[in-house]
Order: sequence, then C-alpha cells, then structure tokens
Amino acid sequence: MMTRKVPNIEQMSQIECGLCCCLSILHFYKSKETLLDLRRDIEKGRDGYSIGDLKQLLNKRNFDTGSYQVKDVNKISELPLPLIAFWDNQHYVVIYKVKKNKVYIMDPSKGYINYEFKEFSKHFSNIVLLSFPNENYQSLKSQFPSPWIRVFSSFSKVKGRLILTLLFSIISYLIILSVPVMTSKFINSALGNTFSFQTSFLILFSLLCLYLISILARSMGILFSNIFFSRDIESFTFKHLLKLPYSFFELRAKGDILYRISSLSGFRELFTNQVVGGVVDIGTILSVVIYMFLSSKTLSIIALILSLINFLFLFSTRKIMYDTINRELQEQSLIYSVETEALNTISSIKISGLEDEIYENWSKYLKNVLTKYKKRSIVHILYNSATNVFQLFAPIIILIFGLDNVLNGKILLGEVVAFQTMASILFSSEISIFNAYTQYILAAGYLNRVNDIWLENEENVENGLKKCSLEGRIDIKDLSFSYSKDSAPVIENLNLTIEPGQRIALVGQSGSGKSTLSKILSGLYKIDTGKVLFDGVNINQIDKKILSQNLGVVP
Repeated sequence: MMTRKVPNIEQMSQIECGLCCCLSILHFYKSKETLLDLRRDIEKGRDGYSIGDLKQLLNKRNFDTGSYQVKDVNKISELPLPLIAFWDNQHYVVIYKVKKNKVYIMDPSKGYINYEFKEFSKHFSNIVLLSFPNENYQSLKSQFPSPWIRVFSSFSKVKGRLILTLLFSIISYLIILSVPVMTSKFINSALGNTFSFQTSFLILFSLLCLYLISILARSMGILFSNIFFSRDIESFTFKHLLKLPYSFFELRAKGDILYRISSLSGFRELFTNQVVGGVVDIGTILSVVIYMFLSSKTLSIIALILSLINFLFLFSTRKIMYDTINRELQEQSLIYSVETEALNTISSIKISGLEDEIYENWSKYLKNVLTKYKKRSIVHILYNSATNVFQLFAPIIILIFGLDNVLNGKILLGEVVAFQTMASILFSSEISIFNAYTQYILAAGYLNRVNDIWLENEENVENGLKKCSLEGRIDIKDLSFSYSKDSAPVIENLNLTIEPGQRIALVGQSGSGKSTLSKILSGLYKIDTGKVLFDGVNINQIDKKILSQNLGVVP
C-alpha cells in the first residue's frame, strides 16, 4: 500500500521518538501542533513512552487507535498507512509506504529511510499502532509562538541599520542593472559615430565609485547587524539555558545542547547574508522583466520560457535538497553528542580501558555522517552542474534570437547585447532566490533546534526565604516522587530524619532512588507529595540560591 510521505519530525531528546511519530501522524492530517504542545500534554520524564501513552495522546485528539501484533512482515503491506511501528525493541518509527519489496519509514533519529523486507524484519519488533481521525477530529494550532518572532524582534532593534543596508543593496543592484543599459548606449553611439570617450569614461568612473561605496556600506551594515544579533540573541539563549530546570539537561545529551547553541552562529550567517539578499533579488527580477518587455516583447517571451524551464527544475529539486540537508544535520548532531560525551567522561573511559569500544561506536556515527554528506554533496553537484550549464548557454540562446532580429531590422545591436546581459541577471537572480530559499530551510532547521531551548520555562529560584542559616537537620516526611505526572513513582512514602553532624549512607540497588533523593535534597527536583524540611523550614519555602549556599555537594 502507498500513501504520501509523512512529515519528517526530528527527535530533540533520546526518549521522544514516540512523540515525534505521533506529531508526524498529526501533521499528516494537517495539525499545526509542535513537540512542545505534545510534551505539555503528556510528561514521561526519563522513562520514555509506551504504546499505551501514544494511544492516549492520539485519543485526546479524536483519533481512533488500535495496537496490534504483526508476526509476518509481509502483512505490513495490507495495513492502512501511515502507522507507527515499534523498532529494535526500544524505538518508534512511522511506516508511510510499502512498494514492491521495500518498506519506507520516517525515523525520528535518522530521517527518511527505506528497507528491503529482509532488512526491515531485523529491526521490526512486531507491534504496530494504527490511528485514524474520527468525525470529531479538528486540526489544532500550536499554543506556542514561532521562533521567528524572537528573531525578528531581535533584528527590529537595529531596523534602522537594516533599512540602510537594504537601501545600499538596492543602490548596488540598480547600478548593476544600469550597466547593460549603458553598454547598449555606448555600442549604438559608436555605430552611429556619436561616441564620446571622455563622457563615457566619466559616467563609468562615477558608477564605479558609487558601486564601491554601496557594496562597502552594505557589507558593513550586515557585519554590525550580525554582531548585534550575536550579542542579543546568543546572550539571551545562554542566560535562559542556565535558568532551565535540571530535568531539561537530564533528558538531553550535552553534545546535542552544545550543537543547538552553536546553530545560532550558522543561522546568523545564513539569514543575514543569504535570505536578506534573496529579498533584494526579487525586486531585481521585477525590474529586469519590465526592462526586457520595454525593449523587445519577442525576446522577453523567449527569456521567460527559459526562465520557466529553470524554475521548474529548481522547484523539482526543492524537496530532495531539503531532505538531504536535514538528514546531514541530524547525523552531525548525533556525532557531536558522541564526541562531547566521550570528552566529558574521558577519565572513566581511560580507567575502564574502553578507548577501542568508544572509537568503534564513534566510527559508526562517522560513517553515517559521511554517507549523508556524500548524498547531499552529490545532489548539490548535480544541481550546480545543471544551473551552471543553464547560466552559460541560456544567454547565448537569447543572443542568437536577438542577432536574428538585428538582421531583420527589428532591434539594434546594442539593445541585443544589453538584453542578453539583462537575461543573464534574470537567470542568476532566479537561481539566487532559490539558493536563498534553500538557505532559509537550513536556517529554519537551525532555528527549530534552538527553539527547543527557548520554549522551555525557566526554573523559579527566587520564591522563598532570602535569609536563612541552616544548622543541618533534615526531616523527610511521606516523600513521594516521580519524574513526571504520567510516570511511576521512583520514591514512595519515604520518611527519614538526619540530625546535624550525622553521617549516613544511602544503600540500595541500581534504580532504587539513591541519586534521585540526593537531587531532591539539593533542590534539583521538585517533590510531588510529602515534605522535605531543613531545620523545620519546607524546602519549597527556601530561596534556591540560599539553599545552594548552605549545601556542599560533591558530584
């Protein structure tokens, strides 16, 4: 069975593959919700999501769901698609197409992949979740703002500088457009024996100086806008990151968080240099088309036909360009996380003698990165080759038709040369706009990664006693704790008293809650029920910074 491709939703943490699959299904049916909307609806802490959790999530959105065991992988082709499949006994993917002997999936950690049935059966864990919107289903919008709002808010603080930058960009493009017109005048005047060397040189020198000033001013405007953006948005991001609750960091790899922060630099360069330039290119195209039609309608129609062919090619490559870029970003994020985690735990690796094992694991990620890099590069090579051929030969086609019109007395030679140059500007601007769109996609990918940080609520650390000197008595009364409202309790009905100066050791099996209790006492976790008292004062009534100053912790 076949269906259209489901949206690719990249998982932001190790436990969110199930959420991403649900969101992909929801987007397939035109929902506009985000991962954060789903996170706020069902929280699982670090325990991950079961099939039952995913059913509950979809049922709340008026989906009819059913989970089934499929022992014969060949039966997958008989099931209605798209569906969520359990994968490698620890992961979720979306199956959206079965064609001939291949199964096509959306993997939140890797993107779009297809498998032969034999290879598919090695990963498929024989459980599927079917889901269909019922008559009460309505597509929902996200309750959270777009990340672009924060970006435009930051750039609006330097809107005067950006307007000047845009103005100088327009001036530079007007000069570029004037060169073909000037060339036409020079050629026609030379053929008519009215050419003036001094006047022509003076005009050319004036335009040269004006063009130099405009591009320098534009470049400086972009530079200072980039500096301000970095100071404003990156400072906000890092400050906000430091104020997020501990649970945010526990669910995400350190390398992944660092990669998200570094994405801001990539976004800054792409947005100001490429996307803003693409906006100016749109105005250039409109100006060129108007000039061309005023010069020759026949040649203009030919140029627009060639331009349409170019546009159709660019549009047809849009999706594959996006997919290859996005997949490479995903793999880069993963290997960055592995490298960072390895460096952070290098002492443990050395003590345990795990250098070779870590290297082998890293090599697998490197192989995936290089594979995605190869695919993306091949697509770009084919794309660049095709566009280079078009940019070289399309103006020559215009020239051939133009010279034929010259021989027939329909147009002057200088006008043909100017028209050919204008056509070259048209084709290059069209390609520049598409490249700007491609860069916009890449920039949006960077932005979505950072948005995972922006949309998290900061921890409230200044909501208690400002002055407090603790003697050291700790009373734990009927304490219960779970990592989220929807997960099982890790600590349940715990009672304990620790006297000042008393030394105690917490002993228990792995996963029994020893580390969790120490983090609760340190204020890293908020308790669900019960009380933790420091010298008779509830921990929730003590300012977080004051509590930290009175505690000594050895990680």
